[in-house]
This record gives sequence, structure tokens and C-alpha cells, in this order.
Amino acid sequence: MCGIRNLRRPCPRYPIFWDVNVLLKFLSSMEATSLKDITLKLATLLAVFSIQRVHTLTLIDYRSISFTVSGTFLSVYDDLKVARSRPCFVIALPGSGDPDPLGVSSLLKSYLTTTSSLRHATCYQLFISYCKPHKGVSADTISRWLKVMLAKADIDVSQFGSHSIRGASASAACRADAPIDSVLAAGDWSTSQSFSRHYSRPARNLPTPAVANALMKAIS
Repeated sequence: MCGIRNLRRPCPRYPIFWDVNVLLKFLSSMEATSLKDITLKLATLLAVFSIQRVHTLTLIDYRSISFTVSGTFLSVYDDLKVARSRPCFVIALPGSGDPDPLGVSSLLKSYLTTTSSLRHATCYQLFISYCKPHKGVSADTISRWLKVMLAKADIDVSQFGSHSIRGASASAACRADAPIDSVLAAGDWSTSQSFSRHYSRPARNLPTPAVANALMKAIS
């Protein structure tokens, strides 16, 4: 069995991630006026800042959203992909009293206002289709939206899928000195070991030939 394992050793899906700042700069320059643009931009921002699975984004009930000075909170009461014994899971975004250069909270308010007259009476899912009949969307649909946005930001979608947003954002947050406990709680990881093993990776543009250059200078 050991020999078979060595023939095909398990390895992370993404050994390295793209730079989240590339995507955020694209989103900050994107003018969202149509329902389609507002939907895709909001979905991408929530994927980045929540560091949650796409499946979780489909479970957000728009009635649970609360806007406060200390934060904007989106609650998920349905079963998550990795469920634990708790009444609900909460996604926290900047509030009206926090710096929000990308305007994620105001974009969320705009989306709720724009879609209020389009929703079916029994559809409480936050994200609905921007095309008629405006029903709640699946995880596959949101994944396609995210992949479209990654491609528009010039991120190689042949190598990185929508799920890479989760690891890229969490790794970037750690490099920006976000408390590890906050990252684990936001991403719903049980231990730092599981996060480090499967998601914590350097950004694609971080490795440099500094060591090789230093050694070459010593030789010359």
C-alpha cells in the first residue's frame, strides 16, 4: 500500500494562489449599473470578504441581513456543507462606521432594493437570477459568475476556479495580519492545522529570486 501511495501522492489542489489585490482593484474600478453587473460584483465581493464556500452563499436569507454601525451581518440558518452543532452561521461585513472603500454594504443595499420587486413571494434566497423568471440560483450558477469575474480581472481561469477565491482571500488576510482566530471563524475551519494544510498558500507573485541573487553576488 505504501508503494501505491507513493506512485500518486496526495497534493493540494492549489499549491499557490493569485494575488487578491488584482481582483479587488478590478472590482473597485468596475461601474455596476445593470442588474447583471450589480449581481456579479456583489457575489464576488461576498465570496472574497466572507471566505466562504459558494454553497454557503446560496443559503443566505435576505431577511436575516442587518445593517448596523458596527457591521453588516448576513445569517445562514440552513445546513452548511460542513455542518457543526450551532443555531446559525454569521457572515460579517463592514458597517456604516467602518472603512468600506469598495462599498460592499452600499452595493448590498442597492441589490436588495433593485431585486425587491423581482422576487417571488416565497423566494428568500439572497441571490436570484438576473434573467427572468428571477428564481433563486444554485451553487453552480454562482460559481460560473465568479469565474466570469476572475477572467475579467485577468486571472487564469484555466488554472484557478471559483473555489480558489476562498483560499486566496484567507491567505491574503493572514498576510495582512488578520488574527488567525478571526480567519478560522470566518472560513469555518475547525483548526489552524486544517487551514494551513489545505488553504494557506503564498500569492502567485510573492516568490522572488532573492536567495539566488544573493548567492550569485557572493560568488562574483
